[in-house]
Amino acid sequence: VYADCLHYNGITLVELAGKVEGISMVDLVHGSIYNSKYGLKIQSNPPTTQAVNQLEMAVEFFLQHGVRMIVMGCTEIPSAFTGQKARVRYNSNGQRVVFIDPSEITARVAINLLDPSGWK
Repeated sequence: VYADCLHYNGITLVELAGKVEGISMVDLVHGSIYNSKYGLKIQSNPPTTQAVNQLEMAVEFFLQHGVRMIVMGCTEIPSAFTGQKARVRYNSNGQRVVFIDPSEITARVAINLLDPSGWK
């Protein structure tokens, strides 16, 4: 469903296919989130070094493949990319990559519905 909507709007979806250092992208990202010892669901503030490193490997994979936007689709993922510097990246084509935090977008919409003067 989402791929069709994205494609309709001129956006190509890059999914978690491929491997990094012999680990599938799915296992790499899911492990960083759900692993019972180091995953972000277990400890997100501060996130563990292993979880951050695994997500960094995934981000590097996407940057090398020229992505222009990364949607941090799990509520814990943004905790691994704190600060402006962490979210300012460039892909293999030299284009700046936008990191999207769906939780922040949802919060902004909710606040704007309650107070149209906006986010303070």
